[in-house]
Amino acid sequence: MPDRFSRRLNLLFTDWERTHGQALTYRELAERLAEYDHRVSMPYLSQLRRGQRTRPAGSLIRALARVFDVDEDYFGAEVCDGTPPNDELVGGIAHRHLRRLLVTASGLTADSLNMLVELASRLRAAEGLPPDSCVRP
Repeated sequence: MPDRFSRRLNLLFTDWERTHGQALTYRELAERLAEYDHRVSMPYLSQLRRGQRTRPAGSLIRALARVFDVDEDYFGAEVCDGTPPNDELVGGIAHRHLRRLLVTASGLTADSLNMLVELASRLRAAEGLPPDSCVRP
């Protein structure tokens, strides 16, 4: 069974293909990682995706985050109660800041989530954006 890191990495590969219209090969990823001063073999990348390797170096995580334009904590963030957010839901959101917000908000109480929605509404107003008409109290 794939571990958390491999599930998250696979979601990034899926998102890459959806965004770029073609799959990212291990060779291409290795070349992109090398641009961030991290050399890695194609077999190792495959092992990470299949969950056969589960503890990549921090430098690889940082390089992967830069290549895929996600926050480093994307690969290991958990909410305070230890319950991970739904990986498929998080991976389906293209905007990295919204993904991070979802991960951060996961596990909050209903009262806290209501405060977060209210804050977002106030921020929209402060930036001159129209209120979100889809939001229901």
